[in-house]
Amino acid sequence: SDDDFTPPPRDPLHSNPQLCRDLLSTIKSAVPLAIRSSKISPGSGLFVEKEIEASREIYRSFPLMACVDTAVNNNHTVCHYCLRDTKEPLSGGDKVDGVYEEAKACSACKVARFCSKGAQLRMRSLRKIEAGEELTICYVDPTIDVVARQQLLKKEHFFDCYCPRCKSETHEQALLTTIKSKSKSSTFLPTLHTAQSQILSLLSSAVLAAKYPNMYPQFTDLNSVETQLRAITSTAFSHAQPPQPQHWPDHLEPLPAARLSLATLYLNQDKPLPALRNALRGKLMSRRRQGPEWANEMLEVISILLLVGSTLPSDGGSGGGGGGGPDVQDIRAVAYGYLYEVARQVGSVFGSDCAYAAKCKDVFTTMAARKAEPRVGTKDFADEFDKAQEGLMRWAGV
Repeated sequence: SDDDFTPPPRDPLHSNPQLCRDLLSTIKSAVPLAIRSSKISPGSGLFVEKEIEASREIYRSFPLMACVDTAVNNNHTVCHYCLRDTKEPLSGGDKVDGVYEEAKACSACKVARFCSKGAQLRMRSLRKIEAGEELTICYVDPTIDVVARQQLLKKEHFFDCYCPRCKSETHEQALLTTIKSKSKSSTFLPTLHTAQSQILSLLSSAVLAAKYPNMYPQFTDLNSVETQLRAITSTAFSHAQPPQPQHWPDHLEPLPAARLSLATLYLNQDKPLPALRNALRGKLMSRRRQGPEWANEMLEVISILLLVGSTLPSDGGSGGGGGGGPDVQDIRAVAYGYLYEVARQVGSVFGSDCAYAAKCKDVFTTMAARKAEPRVGTKDFADEFDKAQEGLMRWAGV
């Protein structure tokens, strides 16, 4: 079958010094780099020869040629070069043997649609990197569980990963599921993995139900979906013995991702309060506190905060979890605080000169200018934020 495909053997890159020099000569690097035998997986790795602080650019790479993507025939209206919506199809000209003979230029920037001219790839450090350390990126979605990551890497990239994060998360799951007695030790790790698959299947069904409600009516009731989710997570750790947790750890994937998905599904049903509760529990109980995925997910949480803060009456709420919803002033203060942190981090993660970081900063600056005292970034605001977040977390059950 296709899954049994075995790639032919090949020599690693580091066995050809001239090829390594040629590859490194094509990039613009702020620090000396070297291609050597990888320390974490068979094959070659990219190493830094000098210490790099966090949030620094390591290198940038430019395309060797400008080309037009085959997706030019999709009749989209947004130019992938200038990112403007021209409100007109930007497809190519006559189609010859399944390929467009010439790409139609965007009327806004006069550059061929999907042209890679001016594009570049930037590698930046998310943490401090020691001299001689190997650079790593995640080949798959870094937000998913270690077991799912390992399966995808094996299936799609043909290697087993032994990076520090994979080893740490694998070790944690082993500790969470190992039952020790005087005579022997046992594990319910397979039970945990089964539960993780069940959570993914449950949320996948709920997402499909949102798109095709008549085909999956049993998953349109999100309260019922949450009940099923609680049943799965409680059953998975029924064999645990102290000092192991007797319930599913809130940070353990895919539970945080499931809650973020539920937040989106509740929004689609015009139910902002349960959407906010799930968004806060999913994001703030996750262990991720930096990186591009963190910034992108936090923007989703902020959008829900702003939506709820604009729809509830100014005197609504119960001040942090009493008999009703959350306190509106708490929501607004927390939204300002989160947006401030995201605007700060996207500059570090993506580079302050990238369009995405600049846009986030502009949004924050515009919103912060409208806020009454105390101003965001001051000590008085920090005190206001801490109190507001405490009340909001209490309401959300974080």
